[in-house]
Amino acid sequence: MKRILFFLLCAMCLVACKKNSMTIIGKIDPELELNGKEVKLVVNDGEAEQEYFAEIADNGFKLTKPVPYEQFATINIADMGDFTFVLEKGVLNLEMEAIDDTLSSYLAHIYVSGTPNNDIINRYNVKGNELESALRSVDNDDEAQELYDEFAAQAFDEAMTDITKLGNEYIFTNIVYDLSLEQREKALAGMTQEQLSRKPLSTIAERTKAQFETAVGKQYTDITFTDAQGSDHQLSEYVGQSDFVLLDIWATWCPPCRALLPKLAQIYHNKNKKHQLQIVSLSVDNDKDTWTKFLAEHKDYSWIQMSDTYDAAEQYGVMTIPTTVLIDINGNIVARNISEDELKEILIK
Repeated sequence: MKRILFFLLCAMCLVACKKNSMTIIGKIDPELELNGKEVKLVVNDGEAEQEYFAEIADNGFKLTKPVPYEQFATINIADMGDFTFVLEKGVLNLEMEAIDDTLSSYLAHIYVSGTPNNDIINRYNVKGNELESALRSVDNDDEAQELYDEFAAQAFDEAMTDITKLGNEYIFTNIVYDLSLEQREKALAGMTQEQLSRKPLSTIAERTKAQFETAVGKQYTDITFTDAQGSDHQLSEYVGQSDFVLLDIWATWCPPCRALLPKLAQIYHNKNKKHQLQIVSLSVDNDKDTWTKFLAEHKDYSWIQMSDTYDAAEQYGVMTIPTTVLIDINGNIVARNISEDELKEILIK
C-alpha cells in the first residue's frame, strides 16, 4: 500500500509541476538557417536576472520554466533581438517566420499563441505588422498619421477591456507615448498597486502625474538647471521678464529636436512679432562636451541654453522629446508642444 501511495504521490507531483510551468515549443522558419544557434530566455524575479538556454535543432526548440506567478520575460533567438512575452502557466507555441520584404526593418516576425496573455500580445503584434506594411504604401504624411491613430485607438480600447491583464499592460506600454494625458490617467487608474509598483509603469505614473500638474492652465513649476560654465539658474529668472517664455526640452542626439531648432531660430529672430519671446532650451544630453560643441557650431541658436543636470525635465512629465512648454508673463502655462504656426500666431496677436 505504501508503494502504491508513493507512486500516486509521484504522479500527482508530475502533474502539478506541469501545471505550474510554461513549456515553450519553438518552430523556426528553415529559411532562417538557425540550427545550432542559441535560444536565451531571461526572467527577472525582482532581485536578479535568471537565464535559461536551449539549442535550435531540426528548426525547433523546447524550453520549460517553472511559473510561480505571471510575469514578463524576454526570449532572444540567435541574437536577433529580445522578444517580450508573458511567462504564464501552459504551453506557448512560438513561431519565427522569415520576412520576405527588403523594406522591412526586421529579418523575422515572431508569433506566439496558446496562453491567454500571449494571445492578447499576438493579436496586437499581428495588427502592428499589418500597419507597418500598410504605411510603406502611403506617401502622404497625414494619411499615415491617420492610419497610425486608428491603430493606436483600437489598441487602447482593447487594452482597456481589462488593463490588469499583463497582455493588455503590454499593449499600453507600447502605445503610451501616443496617448493623451486623459487616456493615460484612465488606464493607470484601473491598474493594481502591484502593477504600478514596478517599472516602467511606476515611471509612467510619475510622469503622468507631473504632466497633469504642469498642464495648460496651471502655474509653471520652477526648476533648476545649469549653464555651460557650470553655474545654476532657475526658470523663475526668466518668467515674467518677457511676454512669453518657451521651455524647449531637447537633446543633440534627437533628430526631431534638431529639426525644430532652425524653426525656433526663425521665430526668435523675427523682428515683426508683437510680443517678446524668450526661449530656454534645456538639454538632456549626458555628454556635456557634445552639447557645447553643437552650440558652438550653431551660433544662430543664441537664446538661453541650459543643461538638465538636475533631471528637471521629470518635473514637467516629459516622456518624449522635443517637449515644449509655453509660459506667459504671469507664469501661466498656455500651451504644451505648440506648433510653430500656433506660436507665430500668438506672438503677432
